[in-house]
Amino acid sequence: MPDDRTLKELYDREAWFEGGERGGYRSYDVQSASSAALTAEILNRFPDRGGDLSVLDIGCGYGTHLRLAADRQWKCFGVEMSAHARKVASQRHGDRLNLVEHVEDLIPHRYDLILMLDVIEHLKDPSSLFFTLFSKGAIGPETLVVIATPNARSAEAMVDPVSWVYRHPPSHLVYYSAKSLEVLLHRLRFREVRIYGTSPLSQLHEVRFGDEPPSVNDDLGGFAGIIGEAQGSDFAEFMRARYVPGTWSKLSEYEHVPRYLFAKGLAAGANVLDFGCGTGYGAASLAEVAGSVLGLDIEEAALQWAREMHSNPKLRFERRSDLGKGLPPNSFDLVTCFEMIEHVGLAAQIETLRIIASLLTPSGKLVISTPNPRVTANYGANPHHVREMTETEFLELLKPHFKHIFVMKQWVHPSIRITADTVPAERPTHIGSLTSGETPSPPLAYVAVCSQIPFDIPSDLCVVDTLAEVPHETIHMERKLNTLRIEKYELRERFACCAQAAEARLRQIEAQLAALENSREVKLGRLVRHEPFSLRKFGKMAYLLAAMIAPTRVKRLLYPFVRKARTWLGASKTVAPYVIRQAKCVAPERRRVVHAIANFYMGGSSRLVVDLIERLGHLYEQLVLTSAIPDAPAYAGAHVIEKRQWATVDEISECLISLRPDLVHVHYWGDLDRPWYEKVILAAERYGCPIIENINTPVEPYRSDKIARYVFVSDYARNLYACRGDRSAVVHPGSDLDLFSPRSGSPAARDTIGMVYRLEPDKLSPHSIDVFVKVAQRRPGTKAIIVGGGTYLEMYKAAVRSAGVSEQFEFAGYVPYEDLPGLYSRLAVFIAPVSRESFGQVLPFAMHMGIPVAGYDVGALAEILGSRDLLAPPGDSLALASIVVDLLEDRQRGYLIGRHNRERAAALFSVEAMADKYRTMYAEILHEAK
Repeated sequence: MPDDRTLKELYDREAWFEGGERGGYRSYDVQSASSAALTAEILNRFPDRGGDLSVLDIGCGYGTHLRLAADRQWKCFGVEMSAHARKVASQRHGDRLNLVEHVEDLIPHRYDLILMLDVIEHLKDPSSLFFTLFSKGAIGPETLVVIATPNARSAEAMVDPVSWVYRHPPSHLVYYSAKSLEVLLHRLRFREVRIYGTSPLSQLHEVRFGDEPPSVNDDLGGFAGIIGEAQGSDFAEFMRARYVPGTWSKLSEYEHVPRYLFAKGLAAGANVLDFGCGTGYGAASLAEVAGSVLGLDIEEAALQWAREMHSNPKLRFERRSDLGKGLPPNSFDLVTCFEMIEHVGLAAQIETLRIIASLLTPSGKLVISTPNPRVTANYGANPHHVREMTETEFLELLKPHFKHIFVMKQWVHPSIRITADTVPAERPTHIGSLTSGETPSPPLAYVAVCSQIPFDIPSDLCVVDTLAEVPHETIHMERKLNTLRIEKYELRERFACCAQAAEARLRQIEAQLAALENSREVKLGRLVRHEPFSLRKFGKMAYLLAAMIAPTRVKRLLYPFVRKARTWLGASKTVAPYVIRQAKCVAPERRRVVHAIANFYMGGSSRLVVDLIERLGHLYEQLVLTSAIPDAPAYAGAHVIEKRQWATVDEISECLISLRPDLVHVHYWGDLDRPWYEKVILAAERYGCPIIENINTPVEPYRSDKIARYVFVSDYARNLYACRGDRSAVVHPGSDLDLFSPRSGSPAARDTIGMVYRLEPDKLSPHSIDVFVKVAQRRPGTKAIIVGGGTYLEMYKAAVRSAGVSEQFEFAGYVPYEDLPGLYSRLAVFIAPVSRESFGQVLPFAMHMGIPVAGYDVGALAEILGSRDLLAPPGDSLALASIVVDLLEDRQRGYLIGRHNRERAAALFSVEAMADKYRTMYAEILHEAK
């Protein structure tokens, strides 16, 4: 087994999480997507308790699972030994997560959920981990523990264990079958244990070990992994009532184990009775030298533990409730009774001593101990101790039953050894003391040797813990305490009690800024300042001024002309409509969904509707309700109903009654179309079917108690508008990534950078071109492609001319959708110099093409990329240019980042993944509405 230092050095490296080495990850974010889905499913089982739930993720990695819980207002704790992973998790999630390196560093706390996903196989001794958790009170009867691990009895593992994909030492140390995982959890006294398979294998082989009895393994051979869910453990109470080696503190070990070491010196060849043997660790120790050992206890649970943990032909365990009265008299040479006698009252104590005396041979000895009440008072009340005794009371209890009694005292003191031997030698040892005084510390327990005949006074026992590193542990603890004290003081000084209020206020301000950025007044100001004068600019100004000052009645009269003006102002050229592929094989009884969208023009929201029609058409009949269809339709093949802006709520209600939808899916973007959306939602409320509201742009949602789900394009957008709880969800927009795939056999792009955006103020700023100019100036051989048109196009061209790098730039303008992959394939780095971004589909396009993406750290960019490594501070074009130049000069790094991007995009941002989430959401909402 590798030591702890070797393992820490292995996991501390970034390459373990991103390097693709055996046993590690090619991309942690991509490869943890499946466990993130499992985590989301588990979290959904818990009711919303307003921030009162807590989760502990052991081996939390980058904090992916914890973030899902944090989004649901859980208190989140993580244990991660890797310094690299903790750093990434802290950068991504900040103070939303409480992260520590070791389980021992956790604060005492009872968790509702504990996750160990692909972790237990990395542990040398999982029992010690659980013992620590129980000792901290982390696991109670209601705590749900979820463990995921490779299946050591899968068909693949059985057919070829040497080449098994999960066999990669030194990282994987212990492997589990479903049966062994079940045994471990039952041994830890979990009453409710469920083991099931995950990741089905494509090929099955009927392979079993011939000597393996039928078990849960038989049904799970077709799964690469297994998941164990356990709940209802009372192990914390079990170990409080009796000592279990490895639990509690080192002090407990110093208290309990040396008594048996002392008795072991009297047990050679003897018939021994361990009275009140508990979990059997002491009886097992005595059996190493004794002729026979009988462990006696009243508690069957303790004896079951003892039988499972200790095996020796000279050792047996027996349950008796008669204090041993039924055992043959005069049959034991030695009886041990450690820390038992105080668990019963005076009458039972007297009877116990009487029976023990009768069980001993004439020359037999009793070695018995009981704690000193002066010391146990430091531990607090112990409900299991019925009658503790002073030394005088202890002697008074023993004297009536034994003629010869010698009481010894047990202390636990630090020791210092000066010797040539690693192990203490059998020779006289000088014992000294560093302190002096008239009042020495009290012993923690009394140990008495009792017999009916005289005996030699036993030698003193001095146990030296040769593995304890007292200097290291003392210094480490002192430093840790000082660090925590200082940190606690600084945090209190800096944040006091206003952290949550500051966060709420920040979100409120961001929402207000987003609303202002999209207001007509700000749009008009940008138009006046930045766009060169033209008839198109004049038309836009007239449109915005009319929208600001015209009465509602006038707007309705002018709407037909406005619609035509919109088309003229926004269009670059007419393209053939996209023909929607309707499902051929449909379910016998499809439910009906009406998509409400203010206009069915070419655009992201309209494309989402089309994707859902194509992907879910076999399950749901889908219609489109809109206020505007372009004269040259952008999409053909859908059932579209037009209800203009001036339609009343009653008219739209009548429309819904005639359509009879089971669900209305509103694709909301507010702005000038807010009145139409409001009428649609009011009509849907009146009709009485469930409503989904997508918020596809950074605008304040339309709030209503009747909205079944608010769907945001990113966590950033959801957090921006503080829309949490069961009624909010995040569904990343999906794209047809098959179109945006690297072309087979094409040479890798070199020394070309670019972006694909509408050159408008809603995403970009007048200075977004600066990063391209700086890169071109630093690298005269680098080319830049700017795809898109709009307000800033001429301004960007002027900036490029002024910098003297025009020959390095290509302004492609607007291009057809199907031509985009060819332009992407020319890029070595995609740049996102945006000033705001709630999602941005152009990034997944680039990612699936295998292109590194760099940009400013704004909005949802870090969420999309899964990292902030290639993001510069907002607006810092010099820093972003340096990131881009480094990528261009390190082609190998660019290749690895591109490969990671492709895997991440495929896992998270495909149209199939998006449609599957909506399919699940539709089913859930329709089920809730029954």
